[in-house]
Amino acid sequence: LYFQTNRAEDARRALAGLGYVDRWIFVAGPFGRKDRNNPIEKRFAPERPWTALDFADESGEKVEVRKDVQPDNRGLELDTLIPGANGIFYALANLESDADQEVILGVTAFMPYRVYLRGLPILQEPEAPRSRRSGGGRRAGGELRRVKLVRGANPLLVKLSSTASLTVRVFASDFGPAKGVKAAGLDGGTAGIVPVRGYLFAAETRGSTATYFLERFAKAAKAAGGDGLIV
Repeated sequence: LYFQTNRAEDARRALAGLGYVDRWIFVAGPFGRKDRNNPIEKRFAPERPWTALDFADESGEKVEVRKDVQPDNRGLELDTLIPGANGIFYALANLESDADQEVILGVTAFMPYRVYLRGLPILQEPEAPRSRRSGGGRRAGGELRRVKLVRGANPLLVKLSSTASLTVRVFASDFGPAKGVKAAGLDGGTAGIVPVRGYLFAAETRGSTATYFLERFAKAAKAAGGDGLIV
């Protein structure tokens, strides 16, 4: 409602404290525009050592870089930041934590996509056999992953295959609001973290965000004396 009435500041206040990542250090792309051979699996400039927010694609041509992006809504709308583009895109945030703690990350993006935390792979969609059997990834997917944040900076790099909306939300380990975590800037000393490949450093929590909350609400309804059906 706030967005429909152009009340962006009221919308930000309403979303504050709900765990949505509301600040992105950069959004860059497109890379691999002419590559039709599974470009999501290829490393582009943001996955290599860098010291400045100035990237070129595989042909040496400069790509668009949007810095310090603070979405008004829950999601990061890449199609408004880099309109009309096709290829691979990167978005970097920093989850600043007051202490070492376990959290749950909820990620919704257009598949296929990859997510790295402190350079370690935590999410790779589609990855389940059922996803591959159903035709892979050209659809939106929401996933929950249990991960560990360290005290201080926790760079979160998301690699996307389209400019569709990206939403990332941080929950506490009990699915309540995460405490002492905020999206912050990132100093130059930690900017050059290079993602690694291989084993996923995260625990799958549920098949999807929607599935989890439907089950949770059904249990609550049943405990309150209902039949557990969500209508």
